[in-house]
Amino acid sequence: MKIRTEPLLGGAALSFVILLVINLLSTFISMNYMQQVMTSVLASMSDPNAPLPTGFGSPMLSLIGCLACIAPLAAGIGAGVVYARQYAKLEPITGSLISGGAASGAIGFFLSGLASGIVAAFMMIPLMNQIAAMDPSLAGSLGTMMGTGVFSGIIGSICGSVLYALFGAILGAIGAAIGTPKPAKPAVV
Repeated sequence: MKIRTEPLLGGAALSFVILLVINLLSTFISMNYMQQVMTSVLASMSDPNAPLPTGFGSPMLSLIGCLACIAPLAAGIGAGVVYARQYAKLEPITGSLISGGAASGAIGFFLSGLASGIVAAFMMIPLMNQIAAMDPSLAGSLGTMMGTGVFSGIIGSICGSVLYALFGAILGAIGAAIGTPKPAKPAVV
């Protein structure tokens, strides 16, 4: 059974959008919280009597953490289900749709992994500026840290995207198995 392009792109787009939205939400909420903590640390450095910042007990961070665990499952299985349902609308099912669901999940997860790496790279700039503001003596070594971080980030994003695609393929295959419509039973006369 061949893999059809339209259902493949539909499933991949669904998984990519779900993963991208949860990644952007978690990144921006986490960065906002980190900036609040760093600002609080800066204030406590200038005033020794200032209270130290509390830990990561924010309910919003907990909610985002839960969503970040659930979203990949929904995205991968959803990609497989979308592939199977769209395929069934285009032509009769004569075999297994698992390979198409797996490909759909893998593509969506791989692209999401790359997009996450790009977002993380752009978020490093304000973080490094914040660190330089905390301790000006670090400003000279931040260039070296950024260079090493960029190189490590590129390698990590590529390797992580490949592993994430494998995870997406497994979930997409499960989703295709779940979403494959059952053949209609012949009418009993």
